[in-house]
Amino acid sequence: MAVLEYDNIPYTIKVSTRARRVTLRIQPGVGLVVSIPKRFPKRDVPSVLLEHDAWIRESLADLEENTPEVYRQWPPELLDLKAIGETWRLHFEQKVNRLDGTCNPIFDLYLALDPTDKPAVAKAIAHALKHRARRVLPHWVRRLADPHALSVARVSVRGQRTVWGSYSSSGTLSLNYKLLFLPARYVDYVLLHELAHTKHLDHSAEFWQFLFSLDPEAEHLDATMNEVTQAVPPWLDLA
Repeated sequence: MAVLEYDNIPYTIKVSTRARRVTLRIQPGVGLVVSIPKRFPKRDVPSVLLEHDAWIRESLADLEENTPEVYRQWPPELLDLKAIGETWRLHFEQKVNRLDGTCNPIFDLYLALDPTDKPAVAKAIAHALKHRARRVLPHWVRRLADPHALSVARVSVRGQRTVWGSYSSSGTLSLNYKLLFLPARYVDYVLLHELAHTKHLDHSAEFWQFLFSLDPEAEHLDATMNEVTQAVPPWLDLA
């Protein structure tokens, strides 16, 4: 992908062999992305952007307004992991990281990277977060599952783009490392939601009835999930 600029607005061109027309989208952490068919002349992209100038500016303004101020700045300085009560301070220099302590809730993450290389920074941070989540989330699952005599064969931690978790018929519970940014109560809900799938793989009435027996506040938490997702840094989508 090539990063260019249109009237002081950076944008990324993505050439797609499957695209039949030019499409524009505003992607958190990335900004304006222009997908073009393979044979579309790149020199014609600015004219397309000019036609949609009002929509582009309005959408970028909406994105900025909905992004917490702490995550608008670059390079990032802090990560607030609400789920586990930790704050990570980010430093762009070479040092030994110590992220596994239990006494001090403030940790220093050192990245020997160029802070202007956003994809590399996002990937390194995501790697560290996955490592932390793999130490925390499987224990969390067991703590919630045991009182209800529920179990899973395996817990995996990944970086899904659109879901917080999923459960497969093979018994694997896949969780999103970004859960670390949510309040602990919402993590409880996500884990109990997936554990309910160990009894009902679909979202039938029986599933919801069983979930409500596990978590009486499930309906409210489900309805307000979108409000707490803003706690996740949008630039992690670059990882």
